[in-house]
Amino acid sequence: SPLRAIDRTYHTQWFEHWNFTPSAWNEHPSLGRVDDLWHRELGIGNHEFIVPREKGHEYGLDPRINVVMKGVEDKYDGFPVQLDVVHQLHCLDALRRKLFMNRDWYMENWEVVSEPAMELAHTSHCLDMIRQVLTCRSDVSLMPYRWVNTSGNQYPDFHRPHQCHNFKAARDWSAMHALPHRITHYLDKVDPPTDADF
Repeated sequence: SPLRAIDRTYHTQWFEHWNFTPSAWNEHPSLGRVDDLWHRELGIGNHEFIVPREKGHEYGLDPRINVVMKGVEDKYDGFPVQLDVVHQLHCLDALRRKLFMNRDWYMENWEVVSEPAMELAHTSHCLDMIRQVLTCRSDVSLMPYRWVNTSGNQYPDFHRPHQCHNFKAARDWSAMHALPHRITHYLDKVDPPTDADF
């Protein structure tokens, strides 16, 4: 399986402290850096890749249900797919852009703004996706509280160790195997099979 090349070992990663100052990940988009950071560091711009048709069954892919493209980039027939972590981060980024402090700026400056019904459907999908991912992963790391001052005030201590997979390995693998164009470039040329299961 081509995905077995991705390092899936665990390592300990300490999450960041609570901070009242926005980090580079959530600074205002008018500063011009945050969108590039999300795309470059998180691989959100990574395009789909192809799972060869003969390997599809290893991933639960069925040509009657899932799209199969023929001779993509003059290679082989296969299923266009994307690592789900890239899709999940895309959803988180979409929600970031819709936060109250960002929304107006993106409505005026973002190159793709869908009709309100599509924006609502996309936002609802993304919220559901992230909810499902978080409950699926069910991180059982502990989050204690820490003293803030001698007056007895306390705060959640988010700076805690978590067991994490190697995200950089997944991001880099996805980028290395990505198609050169967005999936829409290819899908216009694909028709469903006669025995498609809709």
